[in-house]
This record gives sequence, C-alpha cells and structure tokens, in this order.
Amino acid sequence: MKTALSILMIAVTLLLTGCDRGKSGLEQALAENFRDDQDLKDYKIDPDDMAECVADKISSAIPGLPGAPQRKAYFEAYTKMVKVTANKENPQPVLEENKEVFGSVRKAREAAFGITAHVLDCMGELVQQQGAP
Repeated sequence: MKTALSILMIAVTLLLTGCDRGKSGLEQALAENFRDDQDLKDYKIDPDDMAECVADKISSAIPGLPGAPQRKAYFEAYTKMVKVTANKENPQPVLEENKEVFGSVRKAREAAFGITAHVLDCMGELVQQQGAP
C-alpha cells in the first residue's frame, strides 16, 4: 500500500512539474524571435528569460493539465503563430490551419493577439525584477 502510494505521488509530481510536450519548441521559437529585439536589449532582458516567461503564461492559458496530450496541439499552434509573426508572413493560413485547435479562426486570432499581451506582461515583470530604468 505504501509503495503504491509512493509511486502514485511520484507520477503525479512528474506530471505536474514535467515539461509539457511542445512547450520547449515554443520557448525556443520565442527566444529566437527575441534575440534581436531592441527593447529587450535596452532593458538588458535576456531573450531566454523573456521566452520562458511568455511560454509559461501561454502554458497557463492552455486548457488541460500540464502533460496532457491535447496540450501538444496548442503548443504547436502557438509555435507556428510565433514563427509566422517573426518572419512577417501572412498569418491567415496559420490561423486557418489552427482553427480546429482553437475552435474557430476568430479564436485562433484571439490566441495570437494574446501572445502580444503575454509579451507586454513579461516585459513589465522582468524589468521590475531587475529594477531597470
């Protein structure tokens, strides 16, 4: 009984603390996008720290528990949106492609706009953390 409970606790801990499948790809795409960002350079914010913050905020907005298989599709969709924005491509094909993930093109567009909100939130938090001007 005690062994089964221990195994269950370890499994739950790994599930809740483990990285969501796909989150690292999103974080990497964000970091690449932030490498040349002048605002981050001006405020001396590490692009990797910014990417981690934004990915964490996106992750908390995605439905389901961390590690749940359906979350992978959300991470992939967000990663595609980040890449299309970074490359200044037409986002419409990516929004159309991800309408099933989000429920509609409109909701996919709202998710894409949400990335900007997360970026602004993280910028403020990271600037405040380091006491930058």
